[in-house]
Amino acid sequence: IPAKGIANMLKPFDAARAHIERQYLDVAFEPASGLDKAGLVAELDRHCAANPDEPRILTKAWGFHLLCTQARIAPEPGDPFVGKLEHHGLLHSLRRGWLLDAAAAEARDAPPIPPGAWSAQLDCASHICPDWQELLAHGATGLRDRAAGHDDPFHQAVAMVFGGVVAFIRRYHALQPSPVLAALAERPPQSLHEALQLAYIYHELMAADGMAIRSMGRFDLLYNDVYLADLAAGRLTPESAKELLKYFWIKFFAKTMGKLFGKPFLFGPDANELSRLALEAYHEMRIEDPKLHIRIATRTAPDFVEQVARCIEDGCTSMVIGNDDGQVEMLCQQGKTRADANEYVF
Repeated sequence: IPAKGIANMLKPFDAARAHIERQYLDVAFEPASGLDKAGLVAELDRHCAANPDEPRILTKAWGFHLLCTQARIAPEPGDPFVGKLEHHGLLHSLRRGWLLDAAAAEARDAPPIPPGAWSAQLDCASHICPDWQELLAHGATGLRDRAAGHDDPFHQAVAMVFGGVVAFIRRYHALQPSPVLAALAERPPQSLHEALQLAYIYHELMAADGMAIRSMGRFDLLYNDVYLADLAAGRLTPESAKELLKYFWIKFFAKTMGKLFGKPFLFGPDANELSRLALEAYHEMRIEDPKLHIRIATRTAPDFVEQVARCIEDGCTSMVIGNDDGQVEMLCQQGKTRADANEYVF
């Protein structure tokens, strides 16, 4: 889509902001687009009853595919990023049941916990950072096809999951036609809009799976190449790219209304054109969520450091700033290679 095409397709962000900020407060799922909660539960129960000895990784993947193909979705007119799924916490309940069964079995012969004793459990569904680079490089179709060549349960589950992601994208394209969705149903993203749309869909589907994504990754490194390619091809200008980024980031604020911890997006220590553009957007939005994580090293460009300082000075303070030199050295002292240490997120 040419830059002028995007400008014509969207309202100016400031004009649409009040409406888009409230998009999660009363989602209007399309009744005809899929099954209600009772229907989804019945389908999952039937599958589990018919396959009692199935590896749980395949049962969970089947449930995820069920949601992607049968749960209701919501039209989002005027929004360049779509991806709402009425999942009813189905997979979270499934996994929660397994967890309680395992805990009961483990503690069956254990003595009672003394009063005042502290107990804990494994945090197995949160604080994760997906491999965004692989997702953006291969797309949902590529990851599906790469896993489909293997017949072990893990790869079967991966193929089923990403087959579900592709089906979900196609369902949304049928409900709300979009060249971006049409492209993502066939290949990896090749533009900033496509890349951000795929990341948002993946984030939402991981939430439907009951997983809380802790980090959206090293944002400026992940998306700078497609941003520059868009500029070179005339698909975007810096100003239209900034508008697109604001539409993307407001999705994360809309989910929390600024009342949770903030969704982390990591920048630095080597600032590029997208780093600077993103800080401009953040400064103009004056927003609590997402939360920017900034890696600052001795080599970080002074103008970028000043841009970060200006945000903080003007009250845009939903940031965490890390001493990059110290962090990398600490990780190396703990046995990490320098190459691995340089890829940390927080």
